[in-house]
Amino acid sequence: MSENFTNTDMDILEEPISDLEAKRIKRLIAKKVSQKQRGRKKGLVVALLACCIMLTGVTAFAFTELNIADAFRAIFGEKASYLDNLYPIEESVSEAGLTVTVRGVAGYDKNAFILVDIVRDDGIPFVGKNLDFKIRSLDVDGVSNLSTGFTGVNVVDGKAVITFNIQSTDDLKGNNVSLRMGNLEYRELKLEKASLDMLDSLELPQIGAESLIENTREVVVYKDSYVPRDTDSPYFSKYIRNPALIPGKIAESQNLNLPLLEDKPGLLLDTAGFVDGRLHVRVLDTSKEDYHGEVFLYMMDPQTGDIAPMMLWTEPAEIGDAVYYVYDISDVSRLEQYELMIEYYGEKESFMGMWNMEFVLDYQTEDPGFQPVVDMRGYDSSFILDEIHVTPIATTIRFLPRDGYEIEEGFFLAAEIRMKDGSYINHTSSGASTVNQEYLDYRCFYNPIDINEIDAVIIKSWEELNDERMNTWFDDAIEFID
Repeated sequence: MSENFTNTDMDILEEPISDLEAKRIKRLIAKKVSQKQRGRKKGLVVALLACCIMLTGVTAFAFTELNIADAFRAIFGEKASYLDNLYPIEESVSEAGLTVTVRGVAGYDKNAFILVDIVRDDGIPFVGKNLDFKIRSLDVDGVSNLSTGFTGVNVVDGKAVITFNIQSTDDLKGNNVSLRMGNLEYRELKLEKASLDMLDSLELPQIGAESLIENTREVVVYKDSYVPRDTDSPYFSKYIRNPALIPGKIAESQNLNLPLLEDKPGLLLDTAGFVDGRLHVRVLDTSKEDYHGEVFLYMMDPQTGDIAPMMLWTEPAEIGDAVYYVYDISDVSRLEQYELMIEYYGEKESFMGMWNMEFVLDYQTEDPGFQPVVDMRGYDSSFILDEIHVTPIATTIRFLPRDGYEIEEGFFLAAEIRMKDGSYINHTSSGASTVNQEYLDYRCFYNPIDINEIDAVIIKSWEELNDERMNTWFDDAIEFID
């Protein structure tokens, strides 16, 4: 790749492309920026730009400067507006091919979010949140009673962006902080056009009843948009348990054994044809490579990045894994607008360095001192709520046992926030536990919230909260589609 650096506010890595390809990219970007302005998420624009780059073979990408408020907003949405106290840090260190920068901090005297971004020194953007940390530590000088966590990796404009949480019963402001990160690994997410041309390479028949078998799968997965996968989140956005949408019969194996990618001979198209007005495809993955079991096929419009809505599920196969796809494409004429795209993770890249950023944890602070309504859920006879302190980003609660009540070792209480609209915000760390069997000290982190919209803080047993959260997770993850 040739490197041409321009003297502007951003570094651009590019190589020449044809006028036709340039016009094609320009149309795509213009359309998606327009859609973004009508309310679509910025992440989809980045994903589709990445798709366009891979579709056309272009290796151009620009990293824009991230405003700290925009970066918080990209992660937390408009809730970031509740983080009024933003303070820039801009402390960077480069090693092993990566530059890690502490962009800034938001929070209050005893609570803080620290925003960090990571870029590759070779200018290649990150795609998908598939960045893994092997070593990480965060220390504040003079503060031992410290709770830390992080919200996971987000990708904003090709940069990996992380927010670290810090909370303490001691004042944090004005103390020196050392953030150490090391041994990062990244798996490149690839999206390539299949070597096989479904329109020209094979006939796609209307599969008759004699070639259909009963579909025994009770749960399938449905996708109607393309979002790059990551290693921390579920692969898919919607789960279907409506039998009316699941095909009752599917095509039996046609044993086509057609390679889908020239350099992945173990990835084979096994079955393809139309059944009851939808395209059915079965894919075998007989390889032993690292991407085994992590390959997905999309019928993608190369002009827009949109995919044909589809259902898919895994099923047993004689050799390797099999994935069965049903696309909402009724005939060959509709298929002509799509290209068969294959998404898979590439080999892991290891960045065996050690990045250490030291900075002062300083920010303009105005603690609101909000005191919400507290529902002790039956624990009023056993505990006194000694202290509760809620800010837009964190909550601290201390319980004291009433006279004559002895805290058993290992006893837990937990909490969640009920908002005025009826929604709940669950904590992201452990519940309150005994420290010296004299009191329960509970500290937990939340994503930014508007404290004026809090209805109550609910105190529950650890077991009760876990049971409720499992039920909530199941209900949220399984979307019933009529």
